[in-house]
Amino acid sequence: MSPRKLSSKKRLTAEELASRKLLTDEELAPAIGIKVDTINRLRRTGVILYVKLGYRTLRYNQEAVEAALKRREIKATGTR
Repeated sequence: MSPRKLSSKKRLTAEELASRKLLTDEELAPAIGIKVDTINRLRRTGVILYVKLGYRTLRYNQEAVEAALKRREIKATGTR
């Protein structure tokens, strides 16, 4: 029998989860200036992380989302 692969996802404690401000996609979209559809696409492609609280209940940490988008930002290399 082969050993099971351990999940790389970190589970948060109740205290860690309570200390974070978690937003719905409808709350997050205007806060960071993008559409809800874009948030859903970024989630499905694994660009941004989310917390799944129930069967269809998803929440986002605004600071983590902004950090993920900042990492993907393309810096201009010159002007035309």
